[in-house]
Amino acid sequence: MHVLFKNAVLEQKVNEAFKAAFKTGLVLNRGGGKVIAFHVGEKPKLGLGEDSLSPNYFNQLRQLPFLHHQGHGMRSFVGCILHAFTSPAFIHLLDEPEAFLHPPHAKLLASLLARSITTNRQLIIATHSGDFLRGLLDANVVSLRVIRLTRDGSVNHVHELDGNSIRTLWADPVLRFSNVLDAIFHGGVVICEADSDCRFYSAILGAVLEKRGEISPDVMFAASGGKDRMPILIQALRQLGVKIRVIADFDVLRDEETLFAIIRTLGGDSNLVEPLWRQLKNNVQSQTPPLSVNQVREQITSILDENATASVSDRTVEKIKQALKATSPWHYAKLAGVNALASGQPRAKLDELLHYLKNYGLFVVHCGEIERFVPSIGTHGPKWVAQALAKDISTDPELETARIFITEVFDIGPDAGWCQPQPPNEVKTKADSKDSPTLPPSRPLWRSLLEKMGF
Repeated sequence: MHVLFKNAVLEQKVNEAFKAAFKTGLVLNRGGGKVIAFHVGEKPKLGLGEDSLSPNYFNQLRQLPFLHHQGHGMRSFVGCILHAFTSPAFIHLLDEPEAFLHPPHAKLLASLLARSITTNRQLIIATHSGDFLRGLLDANVVSLRVIRLTRDGSVNHVHELDGNSIRTLWADPVLRFSNVLDAIFHGGVVICEADSDCRFYSAILGAVLEKRGEISPDVMFAASGGKDRMPILIQALRQLGVKIRVIADFDVLRDEETLFAIIRTLGGDSNLVEPLWRQLKNNVQSQTPPLSVNQVREQITSILDENATASVSDRTVEKIKQALKATSPWHYAKLAGVNALASGQPRAKLDELLHYLKNYGLFVVHCGEIERFVPSIGTHGPKWVAQALAKDISTDPELETARIFITEVFDIGPDAGWCQPQPPNEVKTKADSKDSPTLPPSRPLWRSLLEKMGF
């Protein structure tokens, strides 16, 4: 505050940050004698011939409430940005600066703190807030490092998300504006294709556990925004030591590139899967051969002939879309799931493939797609989920297949079926390392840092 007393430009910078968060100003009282205080409110206007030391100005300023009479949120926010903007210290340690703050304020504070860092300063922050973390990432600071700490008995496990992974993750608009980063504050995460899928599976899991009288595990359901984005998300969360399971519709087996990318990021070997996948592809195509151009033309012509109006109706457009989808043998496979393949060797090879994927954390919906759990509803996406969850999800017989599926996902065991963290990026340190009188030789950065500080 004494620094601001002598620096009006810096005082204005703090005022702008405070106003951005709380929609009101922050004014430094320069006339309080030994006590320098902040007032909350708009700065009084100076009259003709007046300055910030004029009696009339001070009389108006004293009518504004003091900052130290306000709530913890305002005071905590100002304390953090004051240290960030004014302190000459090389290292700043902040422990949960988001405490007492609403989520938008926490995100703003993180962005301000990240942008205040210069090349000769180091900010080390401990946080439990996904909003605060998103604020740091939004600042787009090149030197940002995200480190996740977990504790197992007396051992701390350290995982770091490197700068390249941060930029890749944050460059994807769907992932950037989702809640996926909250997963690092949970023991495990289940990645689904869409938000509506997450709501459905989370509700089914809750119903199953409630019926059993069990407490829900520390697991978050996160949407990837499509199968093609799953590898990006899996890779980032694995680097941070998050255990992962993936739920995907049956057609995840359709695209070789996407499927193999998911397998590799889960820690599996796509070379082992490829022969099984080739057999599956051939079997699916032999079960339902692709339609010829003439067959598709005949179907579309028949649909257009049924159109009763001069213009093409929405219903006709939807029928044509469904007809075009049916040109692929995978369309039927997605509707039928594992039953799309005949019994015998084709089904046995499919089961072998699904078992391999399950062991690495990828659970394929056996009935084809999420909507096939209750096909009688007839809608798709969020509308289907809304109607499905309106049922008694604990006892409704139509949802029994969904309850069995989610039970399989979570009853496979505490370790099996979870994609484990990446071992190469993990560093283990004893939790009671403060008792150690010396630093190990493998920590040259910390040695040089302590020497710089005079230790």
